[in-house]
Parts: sequence; C-alpha cells; structure tokens
Amino acid sequence: MKKVRSKVMTLCLSLGILAGTVAAPTAAFAATNNATYKVSNGITTDSADSIKGTKGTNTSTDNIYGVSKAWAPGVNFNVNVDVLGIANKISGAINARNFNGQNAAFCKGLMESAFYAANGQYNVVVMDLSQNYKHNISGVKYFSTCQYGGTTWGVWVFSRQQPKGSYFENDGRRGWDHWACQGWQTQDGNVMWYNR
Repeated sequence: MKKVRSKVMTLCLSLGILAGTVAAPTAAFAATNNATYKVSNGITTDSADSIKGTKGTNTSTDNIYGVSKAWAPGVNFNVNVDVLGIANKISGAINARNFNGQNAAFCKGLMESAFYAANGQYNVVVMDLSQNYKHNISGVKYFSTCQYGGTTWGVWVFSRQQPKGSYFENDGRRGWDHWACQGWQTQDGNVMWYNR
C-alpha cells in the first residue's frame, strides 16, 4: 500500500511540474473590489493529510510537518505545512525588504513572496489572524503563521483547482492592512470564491 501511495504521489508531482508550464491568469488584490478571474487548466493535487505517514520519500510526514528553520529579522515564522518546500524562500524574500513598520506593506509583500515562491501556480491568502474568518479550501500545500508589527498573520498556499463552492471569508476588517489574496478567484464583498 505504501509503495502504491509513493508511486501515485510521484506521478502527481510529475504531472504537476508538467502542468506548471501552462501559463495562467492571476490577480492580486486586497479584497476590496469585485473581480472575476478564470482558472486555467491544471491538476488537482492531494492534500498533505492524504500522504501523512508516507515514509522514505520527500513527502514524508517528517518533511511536511515539523519545526521550520525559516526566519527573517523582526519576523517569527511558525510553519505547520510545507509540502512545496518554500518556507525559506518566503522568509528570504521578506528578509530582503524593509517595510518600515507598515502592516499593509508587509501583508502585500508576504502575499507576493508566497505566490512567487510557489512558482505562481497556487492560490495564496494572507490574513490578519486577529480578524474573524472562515474558509472551505482544499489542497493546502503551505500554511504558516508569522508575527510582524504586533500582528499575527496566517499564510495559506493551496491548489488552484478547488471543489465547487470553495471560499475564504473575511468577517473582520478588510484592506491591505488585514488581508491579501492572489490567484484564481472571484470576489463578492468579503468572500473570495474559488470555483463558484
């Protein structure tokens, strides 16, 4: 069973790399205006939970979950899921910038850093975790929390191919100071819809 899972995972990763060569439209915004963006063709990948316990491969439980060594001055990262291996790229990009204590600049920078660290192939949501929110998303490839300027931020990087009805809803304050989204989405007020 473990060998079958390993082969399926290798196939999925190979197809993901192949599918990643197809150009796709994306959009980034602070979730304040209505906009629609079409999802290009891609593949659905498994969530980290579906490969939990797979030992002996690059996608083992130990490689997906655990303590991250990602760090940037003034920013404390706590990485919970990193299937893509992008934690250090994100922290390096954040480290290279000076945000002058501005939460909006940090939020946008974190969104852009996560999106480009994931090779522009995944949806990204950055959220001020002191705000109320709820979501129904799948295929999470990266999740971390980090602290900057007295604010704790959550960063989700997830598959652009979402089941019908997937969403991320911000029930708190909006704007760049509180959340940012980039990827294949449609905004309706305080909700980002993925495959509505």
